[in-house]
Parts: sequence; C-alpha cells; structure tokens
Amino acid sequence: MAIRMRVELVDVYCRDTEDLLVADTFYVMSAAMSCDADKTALLTDPINIKAGETISFSGHDLAVFYADVAEDAFVLGGFKAFDEEQGKDWLKKSEWVKQIVEGLPAFGDLPSLPSEAAQVILTAAGNVLDEAAHSDRDDTLGEHLLAIPATGTSDEEMTWVFKQEGIGLSTWDYTVRYRIMRAEATHAL
Repeated sequence: MAIRMRVELVDVYCRDTEDLLVADTFYVMSAAMSCDADKTALLTDPINIKAGETISFSGHDLAVFYADVAEDAFVLGGFKAFDEEQGKDWLKKSEWVKQIVEGLPAFGDLPSLPSEAAQVILTAAGNVLDEAAHSDRDDTLGEHLLAIPATGTSDEEMTWVFKQEGIGLSTWDYTVRYRIMRAEATHAL
C-alpha cells in the first residue's frame, strides 16, 4: 500500500530576535526526499518578524514534501532557519531551489541510518544555497532534521524550537510549527 505524505510549514513565533534593534529577516530552507519519490527543496520568502509576533507562512511556502511513498519508507531531510544579513536577489529563488534539488545526493548514496541520511541531505542543501546565493553567509538560527516514517497518525502538528541564550548581544528564540499529513494513496507505487 502506498501512503500519500505531505509535510508543510505552518507558522513561526518569535520570542526574541537575533538582531538587537530591528526585526529579523527570517526565512527557512528545507530539503526532503524518500527512496521512491522525487527530491524536493523549499525556500520561504523572507519574513520581517519582531519579538512577540507569530506569522503564518504564505500559501506557496507551505509544502516541504508532497508525494506518495511506500508504507515502509521514510521522508528524510530537514529545515534550516536563517536571519538574512546581506540582501539577496530573491527574484532568483526558484533558480536556487532548482539548484538545491540538483545538488542533493542520490538516495542510494545516503547512509542507512535515517538520522545520518537526513543530516547528509540538509548539509548538501545548505552548501548549495551558500554557493547559489553568492552573498555573505546569513546567520544560521537553527537546524532541524527530519526522519519521518510513512506510517503514523493521519495528521500531526510538530514544533521545532531553536534558540541562542546567554548574555551576549546575539540571542534569539523561535518556534516553527509544521504539519505531517498521511493518507492512503489512491494508486499503488
């Protein structure tokens, strides 16, 4: 039996910004793949966010992964959150996403342990984005690995909390919510 899986971003809540006096320019990069589905990548549009705000991801920035997979499969990959420090040419976003997908390893080249495979995928995606965007590195705020089994509840809401604490000037505290949806696929793989 095939399982139709969808992983999507919901919203981001900021308790504390990385930038001291101005809003953070927050965005998420993700990459995901499964053994029997296409590789996917996503870059959200940059969001200006201040402490105390919750902002939903826009409609075209929702789906991180959406495909039919075998019921014994995993969706592997992850998220990486940034505060943009140097302005990028965001008109090239679709080109960058395509380059990220092309730069992901073949599924057969991944380690067999799902968490290790997810790390390889996310690292490859981040390296391609750094190269493709040709700008100073943005501040990485957090990283979250995905190793999601195809079998599970039909609708799960997950949270990813990442923060930098301390007494220094550069601290932050964010929560991103994402949803995992599973349903029986209408056709066999």
